[in-house]
Amino acid sequence: MSIMIALMAILAVEVSLPAGQAGGQESPKEVMEKALTKNISDSQVLLEQYQFDVIKNQEVSDEERISDRLSIDELFGRGRYRYEMDDKAIIILDGRAVYLIDFYPDKDPPGAPEGTNRRGKVKNEILNHLRGTVYVDREDFGIVRVVTHVNSPPEKISIVGRLYVMDATLEQGRLGKIWVPKEISVKAEFSYFFGWRHSRENTTIEFTNFRLKAP
Repeated sequence: MSIMIALMAILAVEVSLPAGQAGGQESPKEVMEKALTKNISDSQVLLEQYQFDVIKNQEVSDEERISDRLSIDELFGRGRYRYEMDDKAIIILDGRAVYLIDFYPDKDPPGAPEGTNRRGKVKNEILNHLRGTVYVDREDFGIVRVVTHVNSPPEKISIVGRLYVMDATLEQGRLGKIWVPKEISVKAEFSYFFGWRHSRENTTIEFTNFRLKAP
């Protein structure tokens, strides 16, 4: 009897989805392109119209912080990854249906743009070695969550540095019609100077108290 109830619940979710979305008509790449466009637009609205507080709780044994190098735009904006999506899976987060999209490093990842400084090159190398899952809202293509980790640690992240472990999660929530960051968490282990200087990071960044800017 419980199996029948579960099947009926799944069917009810599929029926309640907006037209054209339950049938998986969007390809993974199309969903990610729309999600990135939505994220860029929402970020612009956020910066122009809102103020908010940023709370950092970090344990880092070096001035270098991996968390400073993570952003949705840079993660998905340069064709770094290939995408796969199970369009039959119906996932509900906070009462909203989402696409579940897995991403993997592309075979020919982009290099850092000409003129990029050392920190930018390190960031690019790290991003090129990530894999994970993106949760995209099925109604407006807002990015709800990104969970990522190192697919295979790069041999180096700078001339004399290496990255061994990294796990990161980015959470977003709705503010009116836009999606805004809620929390970023990063755990990483890396080294510089041929392994002689070992560093660890455990950082959580919370975004709170969103309020409209004074006119």
